[in-house]
Amino acid sequence: GFSKNFGRLHPGFLLETDAHRNAAFCIYNAYQLPKLEVTKVAVKNIGNGLKEVSATIENKRMIPTHSASNLRFRIDPPDYITIEGAGTVIAGMIVRNEDLNINTEQKKNPARLEIQNIPGYLGGGFGGGQGGRGGMSGAGTGNVVKVKWIVKGGDKFTVRVESVKGGQASAQSQ
Repeated sequence: GFSKNFGRLHPGFLLETDAHRNAAFCIYNAYQLPKLEVTKVAVKNIGNGLKEVSATIENKRMIPTHSASNLRFRIDPPDYITIEGAGTVIAGMIVRNEDLNINTEQKKNPARLEIQNIPGYLGGGFGGGQGGRGGMSGAGTGNVVKVKWIVKGGDKFTVRVESVKGGQASAQSQ
């Protein structure tokens, strides 16, 4: 039924408090938008002129790079992690479980890996990597995605991550 209190504003002396509360929420929400960082780039010589370049990408904030609706309806393109400075990239892989050495190889364009989502530090992402929607919670500790490449040639490697909502970040190997 009809509610006589519907649509009524707070008394004038409370409007400032409401505006402050709304502004604080908006500022906090904006602060928690994705902030990507390449935290580690390691190079390991595996013989026959081949090297394994591994990188760790971390989302330092709470909100993932893609929301559930964004993933479901494919609104934004995926996040891209690229390697530069390599002579020839032989294989590019997303590390699903580092301890058991479980990786998912990307056959097409291995130098530029497509990551569906880099989760925020709270929830471990959407989909969990199990439902075919590409969530990344199996890639480490919630907000971390680990990748690696097998390359031939090159000495100094740059790993770059690009995301519509997470921005850009890069790091070089030592």
